[in-house]
Amino acid sequence: MSTSSKILVVEDEMDIANLLQIHLDELNYDVHVLSDGQSALDSCETESWDLCILDVVLPKVNGLEVCRRLRKRSCDLPIIFLSSRSSLMDRVIGLQAGADDYVTKPFGIQEIEARVEAVLRRSAMSTASQKEAGGYTETELIAGDIEIDLLGRTVQRKGDPIRLTTKEYDLLVFFCQHPKQTFSRMELLEEVWGYTHKCYEHTVNTHINRLRAKLQCGTKDGKDYISTVWGCGYRFDSSFQ
Repeated sequence: MSTSSKILVVEDEMDIANLLQIHLDELNYDVHVLSDGQSALDSCETESWDLCILDVVLPKVNGLEVCRRLRKRSCDLPIIFLSSRSSLMDRVIGLQAGADDYVTKPFGIQEIEARVEAVLRRSAMSTASQKEAGGYTETELIAGDIEIDLLGRTVQRKGDPIRLTTKEYDLLVFFCQHPKQTFSRMELLEEVWGYTHKCYEHTVNTHINRLRAKLQCGTKDGKDYISTVWGCGYRFDSSFQ
């Protein structure tokens, strides 16, 4: 991973913030710490960050709201949530807000380092694929009435824009590149997220449901582009249009 990656840590517990800064500095990341949500939003307006590690419970504006506002701005900044809330529903809510990962407190420093490296690696691969696409004449991906601009990372259906988070976009592109193929949650987790741990399969479910809802809106008879193949996984098919 590039040593110039800029990481914004937004954490009001200074012991945790200092711990993260010390260890991420040792990995040669450029780390900046803020302690409230409004400062994070302001910083994202004026600075370009490669990753944000964001506490859920923050003064002024909580982390969930910070994430939602950034996604409404079409900001695709990778976000890792930190939280002492460890229930499955809390994780789902965090991912639904638009986060790329969710880490519970207390955490091991090696775990957070591995998560940071994984998210930055996927982000770098996505950026590289955009640049690579610019070298080809075909920079669009079309599936039925869905059109994906691979350079601009935008999606339209029948000319109407569909606003997707970074991971929803990556998931849609993967599906469109493999139409009518069935993938298990573990396969999607590995291919799109880069994870192999079974505990994070619910991440796939959450993003599938969100992507389904956004694609289904306005379709004939409300049919799904993404079908559940019971006992196997999910399959993308646009041929019903």
